[in-house]
Amino acid sequence: MPGGDNWIVKHADIDMHITIYVTNNDKIIKEYYATVGGLNFIDQELNEISEFDIMRDIPGTHLPDGVFSFGDFNGDGIDEIFSYIYSYLTGYNIDIFHYDSEKEGFVYCRIPYTIINPKYGPAPVEFAIYQGKLGFKVYNEKYHWETETIEEGKWYFYTWDAEQRKYVEVGEVID
Repeated sequence: MPGGDNWIVKHADIDMHITIYVTNNDKIIKEYYATVGGLNFIDQELNEISEFDIMRDIPGTHLPDGVFSFGDFNGDGIDEIFSYIYSYLTGYNIDIFHYDSEKEGFVYCRIPYTIINPKYGPAPVEFAIYQGKLGFKVYNEKYHWETETIEEGKWYFYTWDAEQRKYVEVGEVID
């Protein structure tokens, strides 16, 4: 973020959030409050959800004891923050978000995922190149409200769309 050095702080309080501070000459110039996930972070219950290390292959710099990573995941020169989240209301989701200078705030991408095998994995999100595009694939079962059925889990690929300035679903990953 522009204006000085950036510091990222993960708060472990009741609403669990990240604050990014912009500092200059040891003074806080601006702070950005980034809500990640809403009610409950997955790291509060990570051992209950998965024994498998779902952060193992997530690129970037990992924040200790959590499910956050930051780095330039889409190759556009701007760092994003990746987070696994869990909320009793919204279920399992990943958030990938970045600071947008024009909007002077964060732009979020939220995608649901499903844990495949909580003991043996693999992780439900894998960064990869698919059909020549840099991005990530997410394993997810889809629930159909009308029929109250769950579609068998599949891998879906997402890539950065520079024109729209957001991640878009390319489609189901076909091996």
